[in-house]
Amino acid sequence: MENEKILMSLDLGSQNIKAMIGAIDHSGTLEVKGMGVVTCSMGNCGISEGIIKNIEMTVRNISQVVNDAQTQYGENIHEMIVGFSGRHIESRNEEGSVVVSGREHEIDEDDIERVKDQAKTKVEPLPESKAVVKQIPRWYSIDGEDRIKEPRGMSGIKLGVDMHIILSNTQQIRNIEKCVMKADLGLKDTVPNLLASSMAVMDKDESELGCLVMDMGAGTTDIAVFMDDALHYSDVLEIGGNIVTRDLATVLKTPKNKAEQLKIKYGTTYVDESLDPDELIEVPAVGGRPPRHIKRENLEEIIRPRLEEIGDLIFDRIRRNNINITRDLPAGIILTGGMARLHGFDRLLEQMFDVQVKIGKPGITGSLTGLDVSQPQFAAAVGLLLYGKNHLNEYEERFIGDLPAVYRKITGYLKRLFSNR
Repeated sequence: MENEKILMSLDLGSQNIKAMIGAIDHSGTLEVKGMGVVTCSMGNCGISEGIIKNIEMTVRNISQVVNDAQTQYGENIHEMIVGFSGRHIESRNEEGSVVVSGREHEIDEDDIERVKDQAKTKVEPLPESKAVVKQIPRWYSIDGEDRIKEPRGMSGIKLGVDMHIILSNTQQIRNIEKCVMKADLGLKDTVPNLLASSMAVMDKDESELGCLVMDMGAGTTDIAVFMDDALHYSDVLEIGGNIVTRDLATVLKTPKNKAEQLKIKYGTTYVDESLDPDELIEVPAVGGRPPRHIKRENLEEIIRPRLEEIGDLIFDRIRRNNINITRDLPAGIILTGGMARLHGFDRLLEQMFDVQVKIGKPGITGSLTGLDVSQPQFAAAVGLLLYGKNHLNEYEERFIGDLPAVYRKITGYLKRLFSNR
């Protein structure tokens, strides 16, 4: 359709790589128009625990999912917004302040950019191995009055910012760029999956009240804590659903691919009234040995302790950042990602943390036959499109050579020059 804005996202997971094409109409509504998914056996995507381990394998999978998505959509898209995860991601909260330029002391875009740059200097100098990937203002202050969300156009002498800064391993970003380039595609943006998933499954009320978004995939668990409609803490654990699969394979002495199937089809952390605890499940063996049978409750006995351990790790990291889940996060936990589909996982978290837990599903529609994009495993891919939608102006500025940014710098310089005379 005319006047539609088209975006493509790429979610680089350890077990699934997804490309998604979305169209934004004149009213701002986003609809998914094409999608490609590659599901790999453990580690065969070329990515492990969020880290690219094999360039050529990753490139092949990117090319396949992009081709599938473009075939569904009917047109080729050349640039993408790439989401990534991994233990190399870290975050800090920093403050900055500047004197508002101009004789009228009216805050404009130049002042905003200067105060953000000043806060960024608090994490510098960075080692060559680290780079700032996202700077997210939590709130601004003007002459000591804080918690201001939108300072543009307001008057004041001193502008401050409290900012959440996300850092990443430089080489991983370069490897993402290299993979995209080798697939003959362009890179529009790189976005941590913890941001993308949050945008897809969390609403403003939850963000304001206080909540934890927990995106557990195969290789990593991304966590993001929001309070007062601002990102307070983010982190990535290098542990996910694959470790549950390994536990099942080891204890049941079954191939890993069969253990994965058992986890998806029969896995549970809570045998409730909807399940038969005595249901017999066939477990394939290795080396030509005959299969054996176990009860469903036996799977729970293997899966539950591992997920309790992961829950304890998350609780400990949040507690060390002076956040009390019960007190500070009344909106509870939003569980999303592929592992959110595991039966009883939400109930287990409710028992552990004494908070409400909801399964986070993207509130979006798609015109794809036989594919429901509103499922939790698509949260990051959908969220990347939503992130792109919110940053369209920024991308368009970059496309035309960032002339508005250059103009802002020139006018900002002139404003400061004449205000000092």
